[in-house]
Amino acid sequence: MRLPIVVILLAGSLAAGPALADTARVNTFYGEAKGGLVIPFDSDVDNSNDDLSYDLGYAVSGALGYQFTSGFRVEVEGSYREYEADEFQGQSANGEAEIGTVLGNLYYDINLGGRVTPYVGLGLGVSFIDLDDVEAGGSSFDVDDGTQFAFALHGGLGVEVTERLDLTVNYTFLGHEVDLLSNTLSLGLRVEF
Repeated sequence: MRLPIVVILLAGSLAAGPALADTARVNTFYGEAKGGLVIPFDSDVDNSNDDLSYDLGYAVSGALGYQFTSGFRVEVEGSYREYEADEFQGQSANGEAEIGTVLGNLYYDINLGGRVTPYVGLGLGVSFIDLDDVEAGGSSFDVDDGTQFAFALHGGLGVEVTERLDLTVNYTFLGHEVDLLSNTLSLGLRVEF
């Protein structure tokens, strides 16, 4: 589920992009706000052969960046994700994961000469993970949390609405040095200053 989403987004943009008007970019600052759906992976539990599963959650983020005429963009992004524990060893589980992340992202916009611009990117940074004591079957247990190294893979599309405003469709795979991984699908607005 990780890479196929990016491939589908890129293929769709290749089909739609060239038919639209040219949108040359200039060196400029921008801000972006996004919100969307988090699809968490199951995570390992210390001293157990079973994994903890999670329900779907939500994510919000904001970023400030700089766009170059070369197609590269650099930005600093802050995000927040939240989702609930679902099941452990066949029993209903209680507990909540809250993840605040600060990433430095590098993107490359693929200029197809139209209003639709696909992009790819990667990010490095830190996450501040708070995973409340998880309970299942009357017993509680710990899952690693705290401050963790974080990395991200990004892909998506920017759709020009006006000369300085883009609607964005985004995919992010977020990982940590502990086994806490997620996919995020989001919509955003990117404004050039």
